[in-house]
Amino acid sequence: MIEVQVICACLDRRDFSFIQLNDIDEKFFPNYRDEFLFVKDHYDKYGNVPDQRTFIDKFHEFPFEEVYETNNYLIDKLREEYTYNTSASMLTEFAKKLKNGEDSREVVSYMISKLPDLQKNLTFEATDLIHNFESRYSKYVERAEN
Repeated sequence: MIEVQVICACLDRRDFSFIQLNDIDEKFFPNYRDEFLFVKDHYDKYGNVPDQRTFIDKFHEFPFEEVYETNNYLIDKLREEYTYNTSASMLTEFAKKLKNGEDSREVVSYMISKLPDLQKNLTFEATDLIHNFESRYSKYVERAEN
């Protein structure tokens, strides 16, 4: 459901920056990969988010809904869902390897090698450095001169 909320928020707010700034890509949208890629490709090609009518022309059955959550909340929940799904898949894979009689030391070593992939999605907050840069730069120049 969070995938739908993120796509709806992006389309409704006509804003793709919160997705770009947080390094979100199609792997976070396993159930709505094509829809996400359509929005991303449109943004990359035309420099803006497609309007809802353009999106509906391509995806007639998409379940549009109003989204009132903040971008930070949406990104946090999207990362949480991705981490949950990925870790559940990995744990299942590790259990299979152990059940099939593979060397437990190799399985544990493999498991440890996969943990950094999960950890990098636990928390990540982007800061928009461009926002308000003129006033910050003016303050910097003023301090430098004084």
